[in-house]
Amino acid sequence: MNEALTRWKFLGFTHTKDLQYAFTQKEVVTQKELMVMPNPPRFFRENDKIEFTAKISNLSDKDLTGVAKLLLFDAITMQPIDAELGNNIPEVSFTAKQGQSDAVSWSLHIPDFG
Repeated sequence: MNEALTRWKFLGFTHTKDLQYAFTQKEVVTQKELMVMPNPPRFFRENDKIEFTAKISNLSDKDLTGVAKLLLFDAITMQPIDAELGNNIPEVSFTAKQGQSDAVSWSLHIPDFG
């Protein structure tokens, strides 16, 4: 499945040589009870101060609380770069009421690489 929150309808049809047939139809929903959908900035420049936000959707039948954590890594070396980007508080608490969403965010500073 792709990452889309959606419904998929599966249709199946089969038949034999003597024209007997069968048909089936099923629907699948691609979602979880708790979903985190990050909304990173599309671009940024050196010395920018940005907000990295995420939406937490509660699709369950009860209120949910928890902690969202942002960890940043260098894509080449896979070494942590949280300190360089000012991610000093990587964990943010959230409370999402039943059937609703909550937002979390982290303030980051893009360093001057020059």
